Amino acid sequence: MESTGKIISFVKRILSQWPSKGTLKIYALGSTLAMLGVVGGLKCHKIHRNIVMLGKKLFLKSFHKQSRYLQESNF
Repeated sequence: MESTGKIISFVKRILSQWPSKGTLKIYALGSTLAMLGVVGGLKCHKIHRNIVMLGKKLFLKSFHKQSRYLQESNF
């Protein structure tokens, strides 16, 4: 909670000053990069989840194949 208070006071101090043109460009660039990071992270999470599900399917398929082989060969 202490860090949240520090962030809020920092933002209030920054917003109380009139930003220059360069500062606005930096803010816009930072905001854009942050949003791209969020979108990229969500997309990567979805891709990772699909890869994990595919791996599970392949593992289960090979496990069932091996268990059928073991049953047929009377091990």
